[in-house]
Amino acid sequence: MSAKQRAEAAKEKGNRAFGEGNFDEAIRQYTEAIKIDARNHVYFSNRSAAYAGKNMWAQALEDSEQCIRLNRTWGKGYYRKAIALLGQNKLAEAQRVLTEGLSVDGANADLRAKLQEVQALIEKAHKFIGPDGKPLTGAALAKAEGNDLFKNGKYEEAAACYTRALAATTDTRERSVLLSNRAACWSQYQNWNRMLEDCNLALQEDSTNVKALLRRGLAYEGLEKYKLAIADMKAVLELDPQAMVASSAIARLSRFVR
Repeated sequence: MSAKQRAEAAKEKGNRAFGEGNFDEAIRQYTEAIKIDARNHVYFSNRSAAYAGKNMWAQALEDSEQCIRLNRTWGKGYYRKAIALLGQNKLAEAQRVLTEGLSVDGANADLRAKLQEVQALIEKAHKFIGPDGKPLTGAALAKAEGNDLFKNGKYEEAAACYTRALAATTDTRERSVLLSNRAACWSQYQNWNRMLEDCNLALQEDSTNVKALLRRGLAYEGLEKYKLAIADMKAVLELDPQAMVASSAIARLSRFVR
């Protein structure tokens, strides 16, 4: 078997592993192909995709750049580089690379579709600006998107944004607010159990979260656990004596408690 045949055989093994989601094996096989023929741009493109499958964005970027160096007219190399940049949340750089790719491969549908996707992400990011005048990112962006969706009555989509924000932060106070916000989404569907669960989690993160206490009280009311609801409303008033919603709730709930 010639060197070219051995390299292609390794690539095919890598492709099969990639298709099965076995990215480690795919990387190993593509690396073997590269050892045999380091001038073949496809091998670097494929290994870049495998690295991306493992969220190894630096390695994916390095391989995509080598792919482009070896073949500057092959659109897929630019696509791979854009994916690696997106994995690092570098939207503007990804946009530039996709535009560059289309300048040499204008008929590439994948490049065009990804460019439209990135442009939409950039527009969305600039919709939400932080106090420093810069676009929000990470948990702050997901939270802002959730708040915007909630205001527009898209409660399920808002809950998904709060869930995404929770995955992006470890700050206890921020997590408490996000959980309380998600509980507010469940209240719109009168899903008292999920509302109660999120309020409990919110209060575990921050026991002084007034909104979480208030919402937990409302969840207890929905579940007809009136004594527990009253206890939460009283706790709200201890933290915020001016909370009229809690005062009204206590008067309303007292009728059900003997």
